[in-house]
Amino acid sequence: MLYYFRNNLKIICCITGFLLLLFVNPDVLQAASYNYDSQSGRLSSVVNDDGSIIIFHYDNNGNLVSKKSIKSPMVQAPTEANLLDNSYEVYAYGVSKGAINVTFPTWTEHNGNDDLAYPWVAGQKVADGIWKAVVPFNKHFNETGLYYNDVWVDGTYFGGSQTVVRRNTVRIPEKVSLKDGSYDIIVEGIPENINKLTFYTWTEANGQDDLRQSGGQKLDSNTWKITIPFNEHNNETGVYITHIYTIDSYGNSTGIGVSTMAASFVQAPTEANLLDNSYEVYAYGISKEAINVTFPTWTEHNGNDDLAYPWVAGQKVADGIWKAVVPFNKHFNETGLYYNDVWVDGTYFGGSQTVVRRNTVRIPEKVSLKDGSYDIIVEGIPENINKLTFYTWTEANGQDDLRQSGGQKLDSNTWKITIPFNEHNNEAGVYTTHIYTIDSFGNSTGIGVQTTAY
Repeated sequence: MLYYFRNNLKIICCITGFLLLLFVNPDVLQAASYNYDSQSGRLSSVVNDDGSIIIFHYDNNGNLVSKKSIKSPMVQAPTEANLLDNSYEVYAYGVSKGAINVTFPTWTEHNGNDDLAYPWVAGQKVADGIWKAVVPFNKHFNETGLYYNDVWVDGTYFGGSQTVVRRNTVRIPEKVSLKDGSYDIIVEGIPENINKLTFYTWTEANGQDDLRQSGGQKLDSNTWKITIPFNEHNNETGVYITHIYTIDSYGNSTGIGVSTMAASFVQAPTEANLLDNSYEVYAYGISKEAINVTFPTWTEHNGNDDLAYPWVAGQKVADGIWKAVVPFNKHFNETGLYYNDVWVDGTYFGGSQTVVRRNTVRIPEKVSLKDGSYDIIVEGIPENINKLTFYTWTEANGQDDLRQSGGQKLDSNTWKITIPFNEHNNEAGVYTTHIYTIDSFGNSTGIGVQTTAY
């Protein structure tokens, strides 16, 4: 025997002579009849006498998450959505229990109802009085703008709503330089329930021969990023195209496209020091078909008297990237402005400029023999040079007292040498020191300094 008193919130059961009295939360009673909806979780509903509907949402364990009261009849859809949401849901509340055919015709304001497919999308009953449909953007040409959402029940208009669909914000630079090695694309407005974005990138040159796929990186709940390395696209110049796709839980996929312009570039240091011995010039964006890439270089001093011919041949270091080394000893170890040009198969490609300065050398103008020695400090030595050689002698009697020393490295770019007078017969007069370095290419450069001992 079972007695159910809803208002008193109790159930009395008589089973095999035992009386069982249960006090039950009314929300638990509702949960007994919930339905599963893949997007909105588990639902149950109660239709009140005034026509309102109470909606209960439960998690997968049957725990009540939320409840809300909705006046019916009502058609509910998001007021806004982003294209990479792929779709949105339209709900009809207050549909008659006896309804058989609930349809959801949807179309966009753009070009009228050219995208209003017939037969209309059939709704899905998710609970008593509640029906829904999914509106996929790819069925509406992935258009942005105003979407109209109507609901018809057994051939009679039930109600409608509107949704504005916007293009996701995608942050991508208008122009990029190949010298930077890569660039980033940031995509905003991705719903939390989408756990994967797919990025397809290729260059306009030679079609999709360099097509690359990547999954990107999730930065926060609705923002994703991808880094596009140029070396995966042959360091090509021109237009880089990226298509971004998402897939929702219904299997609908939407994509949006973005592009940027990659510019060629000739890169050389803006400044260098003489004891660097040389510097490298890089050309980015060279055609894969290039055969003869040359790097003519000359100094501003005395015009192009140091412009050797044939010009320095470049070295290919990767697809689209060539380089050359400019040694100062081929340019009379001159300081000042150096011009760096690049020519590809007889055609000017681009250029850059480098200012070469004399290293700072701290040496006293005069020293006293009674001090026993003096120090020379050399600054601006590149970190990749691990050895300096100092040659010192006095003006008296030529180089009869020539001494060589390796010096001492004080920090990443500063060296020191101590010159003892007793190694030079404690002679008075001019002391000359030449300082030499050798770079990794075998080029050597020297600078000279002097002081007077008394």
